[in-house]
Amino acid sequence: MSFHGILILLLWEVLLPVLAGTIFISVWRPVTESLPGRVMASWISGQFLLFALFQLVSVPLTLKGKNMDQLMSLMEFLLMGVLALALVRFVTDRIRRRDRAEVATLPKSRGQIALWGIALLLLILQLVLSVVTTYADGDDAYYIAVATAAGQGNTLFTADAYTGFGYGLNYRYALASFPLWIGMLSRISGIGTAAVAHSCFAPQLILLAYGGFGLLGSLVLKERRQFLPVFLIAVEILVLFGDFSNMVPENFLLARSRQGKAALATLVIPMCFWLLYQLVEWLQEKGKFTFLHWLLLEAVVLTACMCSTIGAVLCCLLFACVGLSSAVMTRKIRHLPVLALLCAPCLIYLGLYVIRG
Repeated sequence: MSFHGILILLLWEVLLPVLAGTIFISVWRPVTESLPGRVMASWISGQFLLFALFQLVSVPLTLKGKNMDQLMSLMEFLLMGVLALALVRFVTDRIRRRDRAEVATLPKSRGQIALWGIALLLLILQLVLSVVTTYADGDDAYYIAVATAAGQGNTLFTADAYTGFGYGLNYRYALASFPLWIGMLSRISGIGTAAVAHSCFAPQLILLAYGGFGLLGSLVLKERRQFLPVFLIAVEILVLFGDFSNMVPENFLLARSRQGKAALATLVIPMCFWLLYQLVEWLQEKGKFTFLHWLLLEAVVLTACMCSTIGAVLCCLLFACVGLSSAVMTRKIRHLPVLALLCAPCLIYLGLYVIRG
């Protein structure tokens, strides 16, 4: 890996998502008080926004037979607009809150510092294991090859993953653009696709997954957030010692995190629960659920579709279960039309999959 390529990957995988995530500052501020927690929340929400934009532009370009260079150009243009919007959002938020004394804090007690230190060490251990003990999963034979064909061959699902020769568009895979994101990172940075997927992208998704667990824990614990490191340590231990099969979530998180279904299981679905939990609290008049909450939820839905076609099915089922049960529980139905509208992309992708797949 070249130093220049690593800097480009850090720009695309860390800095740009963190900056873009400031658009959702009002969404994650109430559920996290620490400075590292807010940076992580901004990183997660910004990454979901970038994934959603990528899915929205990559699928139409793929269906029209365009190439990777055109996709990259369009993404760079959209990214400039997102960063401009994020800057405006950050400045207006600072002006609005300039008279308030609220400051993000760090853990103060020795016990909390020790617990956070243990949680951090376990996380570092998992990151190291995910890189040095990585192996070629069977799905890599296709998905990494697709990403390689996209990154090096300047194609979008139009080259055979096994031979490299051109062939007709395969709708079974073309509607889930997760491998194209890896191919784009490889093409931008100049680093090999397998190295990007196994050594760069996989650790990023593990960090984002634990950040999502932290947000979910902060929301559930509420006034007892001092126990958040205990919650994370428990999750980390379960992950480390729960890999007894190649079909369990622990395996997807540590050994297959560079794949779309792994991101769906360990990052997207937990974030769906995080936002839907806040939706139910809003219906119970215990919290807020603003337009930005709905926007972030739609970004999560589009990311689910980007990860795998099954993500579209799971999101629709999850929205139906939570929407109907909360309507019965609170006797309010104002959220049902919006949830149905958010499922529209899922239904479109599923329709294309059934008709053309």
